[in-house]
This record gives sequence, structure tokens and C-alpha cells, in this order.
Amino acid sequence: GRGHRRANRPVHGEQGELELETEPAHPGPARIDGREPSRRRGERRDGMLRAGSADDPGADPCDPRPGKSAGCTQPFATTAVPIGGKAAALVSVELRIPADFILNHLGIVPFIDASNVSDDPKRPLEGGLEVAPGLGLRYLTPFGPLRLDVAYLARSKDVFTRSAPATDATGAQVITVPTRVSVFCPGDTAGCIPESRFAFHVTLGEAF
Repeated sequence: GRGHRRANRPVHGEQGELELETEPAHPGPARIDGREPSRRRGERRDGMLRAGSADDPGADPCDPRPGKSAGCTQPFATTAVPIGGKAAALVSVELRIPADFILNHLGIVPFIDASNVSDDPKRPLEGGLEVAPGLGLRYLTPFGPLRLDVAYLARSKDVFTRSAPATDATGAQVITVPTRVSVFCPGDTAGCIPESRFAFHVTLGEAF
């Protein structure tokens, strides 16, 4: 796309690659999805978030009735859906190590992914990169490498959902307030949507 820059360079011969990608804003209302699990292996969401879920596009506020949702003092969102952004940056490094001494056609791949999705097309690195090291296995098949990756989100950024109209458990019409999404949520308390530091990916083909 316009303004897109990408570079692939080998590291340590043919056993690793380094990729840097930035994608400034697309013209018009188009947004960068940012959710490429095959390449952004440590991330469960990218970019801006709206209240709601993939199965139910409506916002889902916490239950304000007594004894239902601890800390539900405002109409906090309880689920969130990524809506991407207008700029993205990605750095990926992996070392592909043959492991035929364990099993024929097997490979072991330690990797580090670092990425960010921003709503400012001029600042793809706004807020810094989220960083996820991990370890993968590759099994070569006639159709390409079968890949299993496990990543740990070592450096995570808190993000907030955007406000949205909703109906709460009492039937009242409300506007959800911006709600934190974080790996640091303090237990099952309204006002923070928890996410895991771990991510698992199984697919066919290399990450890049």
C-alpha cells in the first residue's frame, strides 16, 4: 500500500530473518487490522478496541445489580474487539535450528516479535513496542512446515476500549465508559478486562 516499507534480511546465514515493517495511514476510512497471528505471535489484540465481542457486536456492560459485578460503579465494558489502527510497526527475529537429531524433518525456532499499532499514521511507534519472546517447533511436510509457536508477552501496554451505547442488565440504556484492557487486571473486578501474557499458534507455513 502507499507509504508501505518492508525489509527482510538474513541473520546468521539462512537460519534467521529480520523484518521491519511500517504501514502509514491508508486513504479514506480503511484501517490496518493489525491482527496477524502468524507474524505477531505474542499479541492477542492490536490497535484500538471497541466494547463488545466478535460474536455479539453490541457492547456488554458490567452488571450494576448488588452482588453481581464487583466494582461496577460505572458502565464498564466486559468484552472488547480489536478495530485496528492507521499505522503499524513490526520487528521479528527468529533462529531456525534443524533438530533432525531428535526427529527427522523437525526444527526448533526461538524468536522475538515486537510490534505496535497506532491510530496516528505519522507515529507508528507511538507508545513503544510490545515485545514477545517465544519458542516454536517446525515439522516439514510436503505442503510446507507445520508450525507450533508459544509466545510470552514480556512487555505489554494497557489499552482502553472506546465508549459505545449499550443496554445493561437492568434494561437501562447506557454509554460504556473507556475500560482498561491489561495483563495486570486485579482479579475479577469491573473496570479492567484481563488478557493473558501467553499466546499459542498452530498453522502451516513460516511466519515470514
